[in-house]
Amino acid sequence: MALENDIRLDMNFATSIVEAGAATYPIGYVRLVSNDTSEPVIAPSDLEIGLLSTDASIAFVPSRVTIPAGSDYAQFNVEVSDLAGKTEISAQYGDQKVTRTFKVVDALNLIEDIDLVINLASNKMQVASEMPFSVYLEDNGNILQAPEDIVVKLDYESSLVQLDSDSLVIKKGSYYATGTIKTLEKSGNAFIRAESKVGTIGHLNTVTNVEISQTQPASLKVYVFPDQVSLHQNTIDIFVGVLDAAGQPTLAAEDIKLELFSSAYQLAGIESAPAVIKKGEFGFYLRQYMRFYGDQEVTIGASASGLGSSTATFKVLEDSLGPTHPKALDRTLKVFTVDNMPSDSDSIAVYQLNAIERDDDDVDCNHNGDLTDDGDDCDNDGSFDTHRDSNKDGVINEKDWHPVDDLGDGALYPIDSISIYSPTQGNLNIVSGDNLAARVFDPGYISSGSSYGTATILSGRQANNVDISVSLSNFAVGSNTLTVVGGLNPVQTKIFSPGGYASDSSYRVLFDRNGFTDLFFITLDSSGRPSNSDKGVKYLVKPINELTEINPGSSFASMHISENSFKTGSAIVENTIKKISAVPVGVNSDSRLQTTSDMHLLFHTGTASQVLLPFDSIVAFSKAHPIGIIQLRDVSGNPVLAPDDVAVRLFASSLSNVLPVSVVTIPKGKSFASFDVATFGRADNFTIYATADGLQSSSVMLAPVVAELPASFIGTTTFTASVPAVITVSTPIPNVTISWGTSSGLSLGDKTTFKPAGNSYVATAQVISENPGTFTVDATLLKDGFKPTRITKEVMVGQYHRQMNAILVDNGAAILAYNQPVMMKVLVQDVNGAPVPGATVKVEDSGPHGLMFVSSVTTDASGTASFIYTPTNIDKSSNLITLMVTAYKDGYQTSRYSKIVEIDGSSTVLPPVPIIGNMFAGLPSWTSYAVLGGVAAVGSGIYMLKKQKNPEDEEPLIEEAGAAKETTEKAEAAEAIKETVVEEAIEEDKEDDETEEEET
Repeated sequence: MALENDIRLDMNFATSIVEAGAATYPIGYVRLVSNDTSEPVIAPSDLEIGLLSTDASIAFVPSRVTIPAGSDYAQFNVEVSDLAGKTEISAQYGDQKVTRTFKVVDALNLIEDIDLVINLASNKMQVASEMPFSVYLEDNGNILQAPEDIVVKLDYESSLVQLDSDSLVIKKGSYYATGTIKTLEKSGNAFIRAESKVGTIGHLNTVTNVEISQTQPASLKVYVFPDQVSLHQNTIDIFVGVLDAAGQPTLAAEDIKLELFSSAYQLAGIESAPAVIKKGEFGFYLRQYMRFYGDQEVTIGASASGLGSSTATFKVLEDSLGPTHPKALDRTLKVFTVDNMPSDSDSIAVYQLNAIERDDDDVDCNHNGDLTDDGDDCDNDGSFDTHRDSNKDGVINEKDWHPVDDLGDGALYPIDSISIYSPTQGNLNIVSGDNLAARVFDPGYISSGSSYGTATILSGRQANNVDISVSLSNFAVGSNTLTVVGGLNPVQTKIFSPGGYASDSSYRVLFDRNGFTDLFFITLDSSGRPSNSDKGVKYLVKPINELTEINPGSSFASMHISENSFKTGSAIVENTIKKISAVPVGVNSDSRLQTTSDMHLLFHTGTASQVLLPFDSIVAFSKAHPIGIIQLRDVSGNPVLAPDDVAVRLFASSLSNVLPVSVVTIPKGKSFASFDVATFGRADNFTIYATADGLQSSSVMLAPVVAELPASFIGTTTFTASVPAVITVSTPIPNVTISWGTSSGLSLGDKTTFKPAGNSYVATAQVISENPGTFTVDATLLKDGFKPTRITKEVMVGQYHRQMNAILVDNGAAILAYNQPVMMKVLVQDVNGAPVPGATVKVEDSGPHGLMFVSSVTTDASGTASFIYTPTNIDKSSNLITLMVTAYKDGYQTSRYSKIVEIDGSSTVLPPVPIIGNMFAGLPSWTSYAVLGGVAAVGSGIYMLKKQKNPEDEEPLIEEAGAAKETTEKAEAAEAIKETVVEEAIEEDKEDDETEEEET
């Protein structure tokens, strides 16, 4: 048998993991649930569920269990032995099968699938820095207490890092051990490997890596802005930055003295200019004065001891270009910045006013011999083009030529301003696209006679690409992108817990058996690498309200914290998320290093008094449900044996009498005990809480539901007025109570309670109405654990009709002869045997059809109606016919009667009667009969019509079956036979009437 498509089989255990040791536990459950709602479903009948364990030596279950009809679950035993292991237990009904894993664990080895974990504060470090790390054991993401002292040996890349110890010990009862990693002077990718042997579990190992960045200056980078100036420009800007070995910008670890040099004597004194990149800074900026008398390309360089040298070039152009010159009408601003800069540093941005070269306004004065009349020559012999006449003297000649004409289309040429552009003048605006990453500290200005200005840029602590945009009011705009790559100085603080991360991605803080834990406070650079603090940082840690300090030249500090710091009054809020803050305090404290982190606090030993249920919903029957389990479990979910009797307190969120007991005792040497739950027929959700001294508390919610109570009316609901009738209600659920109700005009009589009837239960009520009409009957069904159900049915009450019976009276002949007429009688009487006169009787036959002269007759005073029947059309396959009689009369119920009659097909006393249509062709021409449906009534049922003269009817029609030709002799013989048959029938009918009168 298969379950319906919307119902599925379910199986669960109150606890699916128990300790080894011969015992039998009633902790298995099977039930039916709805696919749509996942709510429990009532078994419509006893359902036998098959059970099977793949390894009965681990856990043995009975071969079958029965869910009783009307219940939503059944409980079964699980028998275990001293053998530890796991097995698959299956439940099957029809084509549905459910499988669950069941574990039996050894008390000496309660954990499996253990990993050794190295927990790093960061997987990136600077050279010459340090940070803390921890090691611990983990089972499926849950940290474990060490059952004994566990030695963890460490191996690492000694050319890149150094650990403060080659081994760590996780003390018995502790969760972790901590150490320190120090980086050396080289960059690269360093590995750290940990290995250990844990009890009977065996050898464990793990490995992780740390990416080490070279942050010390390794080279110089020279920038010269702008890259070209006009002949009369008298300054140039020089910026020298420092890069690390990876080519990234960095900060000077100490003062770096620079030597500047140039390829042009016009930069006199550059080599003697005091140039120093100060400790903690990114670069050095210099505005160099100069005086040139011709165009040339100039190289500027800088060098430093141990860092090598770097150079950059710029061009001095042949002439100047003013803002009013016709060649300067199409213009833009070009913005120069360093390629990238570290966080918390400064650099420059240079913005220069430029003309955009357009070839269509050039003049050809290069003396190439092209003097054709093409408008581009300089001797004015061609067509005149006014926009090429740069000086507006009416002549296009060499005076109209400018060096910008020799540049390619779209090239830039500096414009020397004749005005001052500055924010104070209201005609200069320079902005940053991200002030958190970089902001404009000093916008600078363009002086009169110069083509450029210089702004000072300060980077923030957020690495990002930043657009620096400059605009000159009603003149030109331009922008460039600056990349802030992060810095080396401390820009943020991290609170590191050696307990690693919880499932909610926040750090877990685990308190040992003495109620203490450790936290580390680490300063990081913008790239998330531990960064040494030059001055040190002092923090106020909240809500602990104690101070901790990172010493100067170090990157972290540790703090030993008591669980008392998190008490509310005398209580500890267990297993909760708590915000822990580190606030810098003291003189010149850096508020940007303040941080707040969510920490998942875990107290005590990690053992919990876990309250367990096999399912989260149940039908709310008012009885005790043996479904609750309290089990001692460690943080990995494995059972823990009670060292002594452990009393666990239970209470519910509502309905205080839900729990028959308030304390459950787990016996010494066992991990769990059971308890009952009551629901009292109400669909009110509630939560069960379990607490015990020294253990983590737990809770579970149960959702009682009330089931649908199926019921329906069965049988007919059409009755007769004044006649008592029975209404029946059916339900598959036992022990249901019912109450009845009716509409006005319909009365209730005797009622019964539900009684078994096959696979269901039925209850009845008697109803009666004196008058016909339509009425309603309703039934309300009630049962504990089910929704009250009310069903309604319409009852049709018709007019009362007396009963009558129509009987086909035997004519005395057991077998009828073929083609021989026979007189048949129908007797109609009421239930008391009195005749019913005036009833209309119809007769039909089936099988081999016969001949009847009329379709209906009426009963006489004796309740009798007669008719003549002649078997004429015999079917060779069957010689049985069924005569069916129906009697009608107002005030009476219609009566029907049938009788099977046998026909002797061998009889040939009379030849076949020729028939045309519904008329006997062989009857005399002077006689006509009223033929209704082929039955001719005789006696009280015969109606003779007067002779009708019709010349067309004078000639008899003769039809003989199978005759090849008609003869006058056969026609006459047939007519004579018919006359004889009719006369005999009339005579016989008279005799029958006389006999009936005498009897009456």
